Amino acid sequence: PPSSRLQHKYGVRVRCSEFSDAEIAHARQLLIDQPLSFEALTALSVLLPAAITVTTATIASILGVSRPTVTRHHAAARAACSEEPSESRAHAHGGRRRQTLTIEEEKKFLEPWLARATEGGVLTVGPIHKALQTKIGRTIALSTTYRMLARHGWRKIVPDTRHPKANPQAQEDFKKNLKPR
Repeated sequence: PPSSRLQHKYGVRVRCSEFSDAEIAHARQLLIDQPLSFEALTALSVLLPAAITVTTATIASILGVSRPTVTRHHAAARAACSEEPSESRAHAHGGRRRQTLTIEEEKKFLEPWLARATEGGVLTVGPIHKALQTKIGRTIALSTTYRMLARHGWRKIVPDTRHPKANPQAQEDFKKNLKPR
């Protein structure tokens, strides 16, 4: 059973509740099983630091959400009270948060490689990947290079089994007239 003790705060006696670990675990499970609405979480994320001195990480732990989610709730509360018209929140969260280069920088980086490809050269991802790592100044996963190439419309082109200007009749004549050694 929860016990209570008296505490002195600013000379005033305050009653504080204490809970066992099992009771706290049960309360957390209730929060998981019966999640609160976005609006309720927004209200709690604003009211908790207003009532007590608490960090964003602590609020996240109490509400059972991540720290960036608490930050988004704070932004939603500020936007709701702002007199300026806010943009739609439908696409507010998203984007390339961990990009190594901007889209424009990627285009500029790929220009010399595109010139080589248009001249009929065969390009492989290995040299492009090494050049990208050199430009960025650190090692990156090969999948990052593949995703960048896909983002700019590059695709894998496998050579045909025969040359487009090949003459099948001339090849057959050659095979028929070939003399054994």
